[in-house]
Amino acid sequence: MKLLSKGNLPKYMAEMAVVVLGILIAFQVEEWRQSLAEQREIEAALVRLKDETKANLDFCELVTPYSQGLVRAAQTVLRSLQSGRLIQSDRSQFESGLVKISWLSMPPYYSTVAEEMISTGLLKELDRADLRSNIARIPGSVASTERRFVRQLEIADRVRIELLKHVEFRFDGSIDESLTAKVESGSSTVFVDSITVSYDFDALVNTTYLKNLTIDAVGNQVENFAANQRLCKLFQDVNDSLANKDQT
Repeated sequence: MKLLSKGNLPKYMAEMAVVVLGILIAFQVEEWRQSLAEQREIEAALVRLKDETKANLDFCELVTPYSQGLVRAAQTVLRSLQSGRLIQSDRSQFESGLVKISWLSMPPYYSTVAEEMISTGLLKELDRADLRSNIARIPGSVASTERRFVRQLEIADRVRIELLKHVEFRFDGSIDESLTAKVESGSSTVFVDSITVSYDFDALVNTTYLKNLTIDAVGNQVENFAANQRLCKLFQDVNDSLANKDQT
C-alpha cells in the first residue's frame, strides 16, 4: 500500500473526486426516479379524483332541483296552514307537500380519493395551490354535511310523527333508491312515484303544534338545500381546477 505523498496526492484527489461524483450522480438518479414515480402517483390520483368528482356532480345535478322542490313544498304547506285557506289550484302541491315536508336530500357524496391523497402525502406534492386547498377541504366538508344531515333528520322525524297523527299517506318507493336509479339511468326527472294522501284540512289548520313544526320543516329544508349547495360548489371548484390543469 502506497503512502500518501505530495507526488501521488493529485492522483488520490482525482480518484476521490470520481468516487464522490459517482455517489452524487447516483443520488441524483435515485431522486429523479422517486420524483418521477411520485408524479405518476399524483397523476393517477388526479384521474381517480376527476372520476369521483364527476360522480359527485352527477348527484348534485339531481339533488339541486329536488331539494329546491322540497323547499317549495314545505313553503306551500306553511302558507296554506297559516292562511287557513286551501286554494283549489294548489291542492295537489299541498297534498304532495304534506308528505314531502319531512323528506331530506343527502346523496352519498364521495371523498375517498381526497382522503387517500392527504393520508399518503401526495397532496403536499401537488404544485397547484388552489387545487391543493380545495382537495384538502373535501373530507371535512363531506363529514360536516353528513353530521348536519343527521341532526336535520331529528327535526324531520318529529314533523313526520306529528304529521301521521293527522294525515294518512302512501309513498311507493325509496328516496335513496330513486335518486341512485335516476343517476344510473341519466334521467333528470327525480321522482315518478305515486303519493296518495288523505287528510282533514280544517283539523290541520287548527293544529297549532303542526304549524310550528312546519315552520321548523321549512327552515330545515332551506338549511339542507344550502348545505348541499355549498358542497356542490366545492366539487365544481375542484372540477374546474382539474380542467384548468389539463389545459396547461
